[in-house]
Amino acid sequence: MIKAVLFDAAGVLTSPFSFELVEDALAAGADADVLFEVLLPIFSSSDVESAGSQVGNRLERGEVSLTDFLDSLGDARSDIELVIDPSTSTFFGHRWTGNEVMQAFVHEVHEAGFATALVSNNVREWQATWERVVPNSLPFDARVYSWQIGARKPEPAMYQHALDALGVQAAEALFIDDFPAMAEGARTLGMSAIDFVDAASATEEARQHLGLPTG
Repeated sequence: MIKAVLFDAAGVLTSPFSFELVEDALAAGADADVLFEVLLPIFSSSDVESAGSQVGNRLERGEVSLTDFLDSLGDARSDIELVIDPSTSTFFGHRWTGNEVMQAFVHEVHEAGFATALVSNNVREWQATWERVVPNSLPFDARVYSWQIGARKPEPAMYQHALDALGVQAAEALFIDDFPAMAEGARTLGMSAIDFVDAASATEEARQHLGLPTG
């Protein structure tokens, strides 16, 4: 029996993550190929075994600063800094918007009596942007950010932290994420999970899991 719903932030409760990166990169004159080859694979990494040696993953765990991360990129720094540094006018987060359908669904789920949590791989220096597009008015019983707890999806500790905060077992939780590897990480722990493609299909599938009215 599902008692709690856990939501990813970027790409689920917000506009698509990768789209914003590419759009801002092109507008700023950066090399979009660099983003695909260097940046996106780092932040979408699902290789838990080697993750500790990847500076992007260490950034999401709060182990290094954004400056340290940028310094590690060598020749790619100038292109990537344009879109991931909040101090630049071209930072992708400045154009980020909330997904109104999914955010309304958070309210619906909470009002139906389910516990709710936000579970997000995030960067310390991006926190203000996260809070703008995923506002504190959303009724989450727990907010779990990777940089605050020193673990990132799909590491089991990330999901377990959220489960413990809500006081539920893995089998009692449903997780929604737009990265298949992150949803699979939740399934590995024993949770139910939805691979987010769009708000309409995700909310419909979630309602079926939760026994809420569909259609």
